[in-house]
Amino acid sequence: MTLPFILLRSGPDVLPLFAGLDQGTLVGLTVPGGDTFPFELADVLGAVSADPAAVYWGLALQWAEVAHRQAAEAVQRWPAAEAARRAPAYAARGHLFDPVLDMTGFPEDTLLRHRTSVPSLDTIRLSGLFAVSTVRTSIEQAEKSFNCFVALYEERGRALPDIEDIRRCFRGLQNSKSRMFHEVAAYAPVIREGILRGLQDRELRRWLVRETDLPVGLGVTKMSFTLALLGHDCVCLDARLLGRMFGSREKATEVESGWGKTGAHVSELSLRRYEKVEEAFLRGNPFYRTDDPIGRARAQWMSWESVGGQAAKHSVWLRVVS
Repeated sequence: MTLPFILLRSGPDVLPLFAGLDQGTLVGLTVPGGDTFPFELADVLGAVSADPAAVYWGLALQWAEVAHRQAAEAVQRWPAAEAARRAPAYAARGHLFDPVLDMTGFPEDTLLRHRTSVPSLDTIRLSGLFAVSTVRTSIEQAEKSFNCFVALYEERGRALPDIEDIRRCFRGLQNSKSRMFHEVAAYAPVIREGILRGLQDRELRRWLVRETDLPVGLGVTKMSFTLALLGHDCVCLDARLLGRMFGSREKATEVESGWGKTGAHVSELSLRRYEKVEEAFLRGNPFYRTDDPIGRARAQWMSWESVGGQAAKHSVWLRVVS
């Protein structure tokens, strides 16, 4: 039986210990002092097997295979556990969204169709492109820009236009937006791979933002929008929703800054921060039903409409993916 030597997080310190069992309780043993104290697997930063197993100060240092495996897994889980501790929690803010409109543009039939079958690459590509067209611009301008792009796209037999042609569809940020379009279009097969793996909703989002190299323009917010358009149950926390939730654009920007990308990835802490705000948005939200398979996406869409005062139909996107 092997004896693991572990590194254990204890407050600000990292302690080297031997790990063992004392009457069924997982304990760490200091060397050479021989003091013991219990610990949690989530606090294990690393584990190294030391052979042979031994007895120190009357304590049988044994490590069942399952516990040894759990210790190794704890090394991988630690960033998630640490992020969960560090991500701030927020009070429920769903009640701030009132069902004042008597209509909605929420395309339930289209989203459920996307959810129940694997969308085509074309649909995934167009959904991602529509999502990034809304980056740092008004929805009205985003719709115009996307309409311009779709006209070029269809003229070319649904092939991606040249960057120079795409640039002409945007007012401002032409270089960055055209780059976004080319990178997001090339990334579409990665999203499809995740869906083919059987991943859905927040699990799919987690895999994409944590495990894959994200293109320019797709962070956790716009990835959430892309996946919602593809029938997955995610909330796009954009400036309009955050402004209502936190009372000012300044506070919303401060909160939003907590989940930016680092290079081509979203950190575990950033994702946990986003999820905490997402949960606060849903709690008490009059548009949210837990028995709705796309309830989060519906609540986001209809809450967004309630703040803007009109139905969001996204008609150009809806036409090209229908």
